[in-house]
Amino acid sequence: EGLARTATTWPGCRSFRLVRDRNDEMYAATFSEWDDLEAHNRFVRDSRVMWLGQALARMCLPTETRFLDVIPNAAPPIGA
Repeated sequence: EGLARTATTWPGCRSFRLVRDRNDEMYAATFSEWDDLEAHNRFVRDSRVMWLGQALARMCLPTETRFLDVIPNAAPPIGA
């Protein structure tokens, strides 16, 4: 929750959510939307949040980072 609060006050962060698998408490994911990749990289670098991925890797817990782009002219989300 603290990480989400920090991220959403950062310049360029549009949204940030932390979710956890209800069947496996060890699995969590963050979903965030940024103005651009540089804004995200600045947050990771300047907030020093990179330690989290490094700590998880040392505990042999897999981490993965993916950068996704919005598909132009896609259908609106279900229920929108």
